[in-house]
Amino acid sequence: MERKKLEKFPEGVLEYISKIIGDCKAGSELTELFNIAGHPRIKHNGSTKWRFVYAVFKATDIKQEEDLCFVLMPFKSSFDRIYREQIKHTVETLGFKCIGAG
Repeated sequence: MERKKLEKFPEGVLEYISKIIGDCKAGSELTELFNIAGHPRIKHNGSTKWRFVYAVFKATDIKQEEDLCFVLMPFKSSFDRIYREQIKHTVETLGFKCIGAG
């Protein structure tokens, strides 16, 4: 299966996504989210949460991994089985690494 290269998000989309994440997570959860995603040095600094997330997304020092699928979902045990047996299994079957933050 041929993989398509992702296009950049249109203007405003990263800010919108950042606001959603900032509204749903505490500062410590944001730190953990980026830690799980492989960026342990990124720690919430107490600033406005959505602006912090937006700045991280816009940072140029985060390297894109072509074979990585990052899954963002609720931190609820009721979702563990869905993630493990359906999402992660399918993503890995397709040849991608699957990292869940949820």
